[in-house]
Amino acid sequence: MSTRHQCCSSLSQASSATEPQLTLCRGPLHLQSKAKKRAAQRRWFREMTGFKRHPSLLARLLPYLAAPDGSLKTSASPRASQAAHTSVLTRARANYRNWCPPHYSRGYQVEKDPAADATRQLRAMLTRFAPRLRLQSPAAVRALSSAAPAASPLKVLVIDGYSPEGRADLEAGGASTAGKLYIDLLNKSAPAGVEVASDVVYPADSDFQSPELSKYHAVAWTGCSLTIHDAQDVRVTKQIDFAKKVFEEGIPQYGSCWAAQIAVAAAGGHCGANPRGREMGIARKIELSPEGRAHPMFEGKPSVFDAFTSHNDEVTHMPPGGLALGGNDFTKVQAVAVRHKKGDFWAVQYHPEYDLHELARLTYCRRAKLVGLGFFADMKSADQYVDDLENLHIDPSRYDIAWRLGLDADVMDENIRHCETRNFIKYLALPYKAAIEGK
Repeated sequence: MSTRHQCCSSLSQASSATEPQLTLCRGPLHLQSKAKKRAAQRRWFREMTGFKRHPSLLARLLPYLAAPDGSLKTSASPRASQAAHTSVLTRARANYRNWCPPHYSRGYQVEKDPAADATRQLRAMLTRFAPRLRLQSPAAVRALSSAAPAASPLKVLVIDGYSPEGRADLEAGGASTAGKLYIDLLNKSAPAGVEVASDVVYPADSDFQSPELSKYHAVAWTGCSLTIHDAQDVRVTKQIDFAKKVFEEGIPQYGSCWAAQIAVAAAGGHCGANPRGREMGIARKIELSPEGRAHPMFEGKPSVFDAFTSHNDEVTHMPPGGLALGGNDFTKVQAVAVRHKKGDFWAVQYHPEYDLHELARLTYCRRAKLVGLGFFADMKSADQYVDDLENLHIDPSRYDIAWRLGLDADVMDENIRHCETRNFIKYLALPYKAAIEGK
């Protein structure tokens, strides 16, 4: 078979390949006449698809333009790999006028990019292609897209690190358990159309048995009132060992506060008591490091922000494969990304799962300790602070309270608070799910 027909037949042979692919051919113009150029284009599409300008070309192209999750990404040549996040549509549009018969070509290949939005990619591609190739309308494309089967849920294992006594203390003060907070956080942070199915386990309980990890697409770690550097506490060592097991499985992990310390300890780093004491209420002026500003976990997050917090310990030594993504004057490491063995663990030292109500209830639970530490002059002052938080939660327009407490959108706006969790789902959990289900 000639070079020309080998290239043109790649579409019909792609169904037998492991990954669906479409080779787009381009090269320098060798035809001076517009009529000859158009004839060459028509001939190329006719040989490639078996049709001239037929609407069913759409049905012929879709299996190769869409990966199993319906998304697009370029690869296959050094030139294409330099723009790994540029869709094949962008290249096709830019080079449309330079397309020529395949024996003058250089190929581009389509492969999976689970992080991409399938419907948006397909509609954008076909909206641009349809006028040139006289294909079906975008309305027809939407009909085809909506006919796709519903995706399976994103399965997340939530690790509630609290002991039974710690959970009882929270509930007695009117606070939600850490596991429930994380279920709500994951549900709110998932992209539209993505269902999250969460199971909660309690590794600090004496009867804890490790679940079957292979059925989960992500593991989420809550906060915890235990001490990470207490090597004699079996409730702590069990959780570190469990995190090591998840690293070995390669399942992506995420979490807050306790989670950052677990991630570091499980990968070989160290944590200790914060020499400044307890950071409580609002962690002020967290500043992203250069690594943090470039990291996908903080896509869409301000470079400096405040966040809900409550902790005594901090990361002191990062492990190999770990990045410190941000910090403030009180706690030098406020966010980490740890790559260890087969897995990735993104975690923050603060609490994106909290809101004003939950901070109020946590403060109420800890108010005697906080008075002793000097956060409040007396119990009356502590109760007033709790009331202010509750009133502002009920009525966010109470500027007088927000001004007095120094609260801004970075803690009051749920969209900003949940940014890290959304990005974890987008860039780690969903790609892992697509890879597992594609096997």
